[in-house]
Amino acid sequence: MSFVAAPVRLPFWSVPMNRPLPVSSLGLFTAAASTALLLISSSDARAEDLIIGRPGDHPDYFIELEPEAIILFGRALSDGPGVGVRGSIPVMKNGFVSSINNVPAITFGISRSPIGDGNAPFYSPVALQWSFWLSQHWSVLGEAGVFVVVGDGARLQLQPAFMAGGRLHLTERIAITARISLPTTPSIGVGVSFFL
Repeated sequence: MSFVAAPVRLPFWSVPMNRPLPVSSLGLFTAAASTALLLISSSDARAEDLIIGRPGDHPDYFIELEPEAIILFGRALSDGPGVGVRGSIPVMKNGFVSSINNVPAITFGISRSPIGDGNAPFYSPVALQWSFWLSQHWSVLGEAGVFVVVGDGARLQLQPAFMAGGRLHLTERIAITARISLPTTPSIGVGVSFFL
């Protein structure tokens, strides 16, 4: 007796296109998640002093600029990545929880995914970003808001946007940022953040 596996269809990943998740995208996501887990669990990362309990112990910046590359789930990698740029403006030096090191910001930007598809729409996220500074080299963020979607032969659309990610701070002013976006435009983005 032999069994044949049916294609896996995840409802929230198939909203833009009702196709199974390509193995290449799944492999890319698995590799990125595994690498992040290894970095976070390394002895150097564990030995770092935690600064989450020191409110305000992060760079003083008026904007975070982040050019990014984006891979959409459910699209063939041959279509190419998406590209975008984001800006995040802190609304206060230390955030809503006064006992921890956190910064709320308004984040906005524009991206096009994938660039190899001439009919691909433009996405413009507008969201509240909440960053938590864990150590000198690591911070995490959560974002909730909307995507303003323009193009693809459709009228202007508003779609829910929920994102989560992390940053590896190379210096006080430069970090590598990775985020996953769900549910309407499931994707993973990697960029370089400049804290100005």
